[in-house]
Amino acid sequence: MIKRIIIISLIITTALFVFADEQIRFIGVGKQVVKVGERFRIVYEINQDAANFRSPNFGSLQVLSGPSTSTNSSIQYVNGKMTQCYAMTYSYIVQATKEGNVVISAATATVDRTKVKSNSIKIKVTKGSGSQQATATNKSGNSGVLQERFSENDIKQFARQINEEIGRMDLGNEITARGCLAFKRTLVYQYDVDEYWYPPENMKEDLITNFKKAGYSDLYFNNDINVNFHYYFGNKLQKSISIKSHEFSNLNFKLGDYVSIEGHPKAKGVNLKIKHPIGWEVEEGNRPNIIKKFVYKTNSFMIIVKDNITFFSRNEVSELLSDDEYVNEFISEASSFLDNANVLNHRIITIDKYPTLEFTIKGSKERSGVEMKTIMKSWVILYEDKLVMLQCMGFNDKEFSTLEGLYYLITNSVIFPEQYNQ
Repeated sequence: MIKRIIIISLIITTALFVFADEQIRFIGVGKQVVKVGERFRIVYEINQDAANFRSPNFGSLQVLSGPSTSTNSSIQYVNGKMTQCYAMTYSYIVQATKEGNVVISAATATVDRTKVKSNSIKIKVTKGSGSQQATATNKSGNSGVLQERFSENDIKQFARQINEEIGRMDLGNEITARGCLAFKRTLVYQYDVDEYWYPPENMKEDLITNFKKAGYSDLYFNNDINVNFHYYFGNKLQKSISIKSHEFSNLNFKLGDYVSIEGHPKAKGVNLKIKHPIGWEVEEGNRPNIIKKFVYKTNSFMIIVKDNITFFSRNEVSELLSDDEYVNEFISEASSFLDNANVLNHRIITIDKYPTLEFTIKGSKERSGVEMKTIMKSWVILYEDKLVMLQCMGFNDKEFSTLEGLYYLITNSVIFPEQYNQ
């Protein structure tokens, strides 16, 4: 891991200070050790609105795509105080082509007419297997780069680097760093305190808030890293705090106002209302049958309307969906656009009095030479002579799992108003 991340994250966990709004943090993150032929991500994040982003020199690494950009802004209330978090992210997908040490130079950007630089990134490329090295020249390999996360060995290396950097660092507030240990997917930060030290109120909430404000919560959340904090006076444990990786999530959204598709040129006469999540972009669909979509980073929720072969009453739909053969054929056809599609689950539910088929599938899809793993949940409503589909999709299992509750809230907000006007 990058030294700057190590030092700053350690200070966050102990001093509980609040960064000044004008402090700029421009951080680059990448794997430390990769194999020839391996594809992986390089991500740059800056905590203020930036312009004139300039890509770094990637050395012998081959850039397959990027930079793809995204922004994340959130407002949180903790103990009655409002904090606002903002981050711009630039992501690349790269591939290691030969053995050796690679140094990715600093990326640059402009903030308020001031040029700022990120850290450089050091990567060691080791010899890969025959199939891995073949993918260095053949882009059709199955890499699943968007699902990649730190291994337990990566987390151990992270802990070793933390120990190399901090030593017995005096962090103020009667706290001295003792070191860091790694147990499977958990980092354990250890500190020595004096006999007069007393833990602040709401210490756990403040720790999580400061991680989010500093822009490092995604690192722990996306890589499924839990964090424990142990504070000792001598050999006596004075305070222990445990934060699970999902608690670092910034994916906490509430529903906003209703969005109606009534009269939309692609709605085919269907009148439907649905609530959108606050903080997500509401966009027009870019394909013939996609009417609206709610978008947050690489996650989306779409409203799709297609013509059906004939009119179906609700009783006929219930009878049709009780036929396992029909349901399995429908799901197979709906997932045919994915490679190696795997049906995780399916069931029959009701949405605003209409029988509905719900199913979840995983698979992969090649785009621009990169194999992208995809997870998708769909709700299919046979609405009279139309097929209404509500479909959520993402590329990160952990994010999708965290957002699944939100997707259910969106779906359960659906109203078909015309049935209540009769």
